[in-house]
This record gives sequence, structure tokens and C-alpha cells, in this order.
Amino acid sequence: MSPSVESGATFFLAIENSRFAARASAEGKEIRVKMTGSADMDIKTKLGQFLGAVHSYALSREIKDVHVDFQEVAFINSCCLKDFFNWILKVQDTTPEQQYRIHFHSHEARAWQHRSLHTLSSLAHDLVVVGF
Repeated sequence: MSPSVESGATFFLAIENSRFAARASAEGKEIRVKMTGSADMDIKTKLGQFLGAVHSYALSREIKDVHVDFQEVAFINSCCLKDFFNWILKVQDTTPEQQYRIHFHSHEARAWQHRSLHTLSSLAHDLVVVGF
């Protein structure tokens, strides 16, 4: 899985199956990730690789902020949520100069998102922001 360039974006990466899709693009010092659908065991391996590629790109380009749009995510099982946990730990393990903030944008009406994302934010209050 290697990043490719799409018009208007300096970085583009996508994964998908019949129930879930994730796309990442970046310009300047910011990455935007859009996720839709339901993430389950069928996408888990690809999701872990996707988040790893986003992390590697962020470090190589000195990215300061990654925005993850969860608003159209219907469900994420615990195994996939663990991939986000591991991503946050990777960011924590970098030097302070390399660290970037992860902003999760959730859907106000999806209570599970609010609960799950706030649990993730408790891992690193200084690096993870949750909002609507």
C-alpha cells in the first residue's frame, strides 16, 4: 500500500471493501482522513496498514494535525478500534518535535462514537481531540 498523488492533493491513500472506506489526503502540514461505513474483521488488516501509512507520511512531512472524519461511520468493532489505539501509542512514542495532534470529528447523534473516541482521547489528552 503506497501513497499516490491525486489532483489537488499532495498525498492520497484509500482502502475499501463493500462495507467500509477510508481516504486520506494532505496539503501543507495537515492530513484529512474521511471514513464511511462499518469497520469489522474484513477490513482490520487493511485499516492497520492504512493508519500506519498515515503515521509514516505524517512523520516524513512533519505534519502537525491529522483530522479524522468519523461522521459517516456506522460502526467499528473493538478489533478495529484497537488499530486506532495502536496509532495513538505510535504518536506518543515519537519525539515531541515529531508528534502531531489527531482530531476526531464524530457525529453528534451517534453516542457510541462519542464514548469510543473519548476513551481513545484519554490515552493522550495532549495529542487527541474529539469534537463534532
